[in-house]
Amino acid sequence: MQNTQQPESSFAVRVKQRAAKFLRQPLRTAAIVALQPYFQLIQRRRLHAVPNDAPQVVVMLVPGTDSISGGILSIYAFYCATRALLGTGANVLLGTYPNKLTSLRYRWFHNDGQLIQFNLILDTFRPQQSVCLHLLEYYVPYFLRELTAEQVRKLQALKDLHINVMNQNIQLMPAPEVIGQLRQLTPHLTITTAHSSYTTPALRQLYDAPTHLLSAWFEQQEIETVPYRGKENIMMVSPDAHPDKVKILARIRQAFPALQLIVIQNMKYDDFKVLEAKAKWSISFGEGFDGYTIFPVLKGGVSFTVYNEDFFLPKYQAVPTFYASYEALYENIVADMQWLDQAPAYEAYNSEVAALCRPDHSYEKYLQRVEAFYRQEYTLP
Repeated sequence: MQNTQQPESSFAVRVKQRAAKFLRQPLRTAAIVALQPYFQLIQRRRLHAVPNDAPQVVVMLVPGTDSISGGILSIYAFYCATRALLGTGANVLLGTYPNKLTSLRYRWFHNDGQLIQFNLILDTFRPQQSVCLHLLEYYVPYFLRELTAEQVRKLQALKDLHINVMNQNIQLMPAPEVIGQLRQLTPHLTITTAHSSYTTPALRQLYDAPTHLLSAWFEQQEIETVPYRGKENIMMVSPDAHPDKVKILARIRQAFPALQLIVIQNMKYDDFKVLEAKAKWSISFGEGFDGYTIFPVLKGGVSFTVYNEDFFLPKYQAVPTFYASYEALYENIVADMQWLDQAPAYEAYNSEVAALCRPDHSYEKYLQRVEAFYRQEYTLP
């Protein structure tokens, strides 16, 4: 008998996918709530397996459930670099936000990081230990508000507590008076930054804290360049929302009907890395100087974005595909893709842009900055 069933429309497929995701999320949250006693038992065992006689403890506070973001990847890279650098002289831990739900690990990228509730970690601190606590910038006000009086007392009892605010996005940095409240816990306060553009004496003065350029790195190794012949006819699209995003992508689709546009959503990071290396193009609708722009270039690709002085150094204003505005991007991207889509022009252009990026972004440089931080040799002391 002939199958007369009509194929589902792409709209119907998207509706089903979103409905399934909507249903999975409450179920996953309910499961995490139900499993908290079991998770805490495992986390206590993890802590007991860690020798408690190390003179230094480093804790990086992260969300306790899967939170897909470049910020988490950069923290994990910092965690790995810190463990390798400090060795047996320090216990380096991934602590989840105080008094919040937590799972045991992140599942959306390959890692060996073990998540442990900060509440449990705090109980293991000894007054004579040196403790370094890293906080994401956006989380600082929540951290201050959600600590219990007993947790505040325990932190204040430490003789050597160092709190570092990881300023990964200057637009998310709380006001100086909010950051200043951390001094109720310790006078030893520093700021690390992810971008050279705002690692300035003005920022250092505004927050009255030593400031160190750490930069953002997402991997635990140097990265390889893929030449034009190894690329596929794919454009990666950042998931960021923007008023001009729809019309820009529509213009690109019309000009290049065979081009595959892939919006990065619900993708495991290991799959993203494969895509990042083989995609011929990448476009960022976010902050611009981000993982959708810089790392595709370092892997041999061509990126398109809009220059943003909050994140770019002035030297990047001259890059032709880092446009002055979204209007300029809309008007010029098709022509720019046409002249770049041949091996000599593509590879020459990539080499030129990559040469600008590498002094700011290399694994070797990143490790040097991590080491300088723990030596307290700050960019702006």
